[in-house]
Amino acid sequence: MKLEMGGANNPDPVTEPLILDLLEWLANGERTFEDVMGAWRTSCPRLTVWEDANDRGLIATEQVS
Repeated sequence: MKLEMGGANNPDPVTEPLILDLLEWLANGERTFEDVMGAWRTSCPRLTVWEDANDRGLIATEQVS
């Protein structure tokens, strides 16, 4: 699979592999939002894995009751 992120000519060599790891982790089973935030959210402004993947439309969230 080829996934272009971070701008066509300027991929972030740190964040890009982590986004792929996040997508693989999500693909392995259903996760609650709390599980995802506990595992992938960060307060580091230079490491925005969840936010970048979400902004690029790579993640869909669904409200279930």
